[in-house]
Amino acid sequence: SHRIRQVKLHLGTIPAMEHSPLRSYGVDEHSGTSGVDGDTKQLSVEGCMLENKNPNVEVENPAVVPNLTSVEENSPMYSLTWLRLLTETCEQHVRILAAGDVLLKGFGQVIFCESCVTGLLFLAALFVTDIWLGLFGLAGCVGGSLTAFVSGFDADFVRKGLAGYNGVLVGCCFAVFLKPDGQPPWRTLTATLLGSIVQAFVTVSIGSMSNMPAWTFPFNLVALATLLTSQPLDHASAKQIDPALWSQVALSDVLAGVSRGTSQIFLASHWASGILVIVGAAWHSPVMAGSLVLASGIGFLAAFLMEAPTDQAVAGLWGFNPALVAAAVYHFFELNVHSATLMVWSALATAVLASGMTAALSRSFLVPPGTLPFCIMATLVFQLVGKVRGYRKRGLRGRSFVEACAACARTNVELE
Repeated sequence: SHRIRQVKLHLGTIPAMEHSPLRSYGVDEHSGTSGVDGDTKQLSVEGCMLENKNPNVEVENPAVVPNLTSVEENSPMYSLTWLRLLTETCEQHVRILAAGDVLLKGFGQVIFCESCVTGLLFLAALFVTDIWLGLFGLAGCVGGSLTAFVSGFDADFVRKGLAGYNGVLVGCCFAVFLKPDGQPPWRTLTATLLGSIVQAFVTVSIGSMSNMPAWTFPFNLVALATLLTSQPLDHASAKQIDPALWSQVALSDVLAGVSRGTSQIFLASHWASGILVIVGAAWHSPVMAGSLVLASGIGFLAAFLMEAPTDQAVAGLWGFNPALVAAAVYHFFELNVHSATLMVWSALATAVLASGMTAALSRSFLVPPGTLPFCIMATLVFQLVGKVRGYRKRGLRGRSFVEACAACARTNVELE
């Protein structure tokens, strides 16, 4: 005679269906109400009565579902084991996708864009300029995000990519100024990972001091502390710079300089990288992309008015700090005539401030100022919220422009 054994399966709570395949296997189903909306039925599987067709086979641990190789293909246990393995595989893919989403948002958050598509385009922009720039930027984002996750930072803080964006800039900075030059990149990679770990804690510390964002202060702290030792501008500052020859600057140079002004946010010097940065910002918001281009153009104009060296202007070195300030104004201020005026004059003031800080730091300490001009100006501008007529703070967006348009289109279709 066949012996009946009761195998207890811990399958948790699963939605009940009208024709559930578990019914044919003798599963005891108890319907309940969902904790979400109360309309979704649930069942709690306490046990499953299975017939052991081979009386000579003993099941040592009935609480463990065996793998597929140890179960007959036509037996009920085969289907349940297959279902368990499929669920575990799906959960692993979900975790991988979630981790990728966090990393890409870390790239997007450099310019206040919480969008994985935007972050993907920013990452592609880095690889267009230099493969090491993309790899070290990715390593910095991974180091910062992983540090925040392991250290138990706020889950929403990590999910939005706020733990990794300064790490991206740390990696990009070290890829440019601590470039291996044909040697193994282990020293640069080690510096990037250590810097990304430090910036994660500094970001949380600065953010807890007030309701003001940390901006890129953590990046500047880590980068300048490292570069003050290596002094990368030693040879550059010794060169005699020729007077500006603006009469020889063509329209193509102006357009390339404006484009590079946006890509230099990531220390990328290729004009095509700037196009990708603008497109990525436009995915999040076309107005955001327009503000980047406008502020980069204002920086180029400031270089012309101050008769700066043309090679610096064409390289985009006068545009990235104003572009970051303009992005901050658009992100945190309600868009109106007053905030648009604020965007213009703050971008121009940032260009002038960056010029003075670049001259002082490059000559005295042989280091670039990084994004310190942006941090200083953004801090001053942020304090004007609610204190000047028209400077009103607006709610932060959770979806990109394209995603919002797609949601509106789906809503219209459903209403029709």
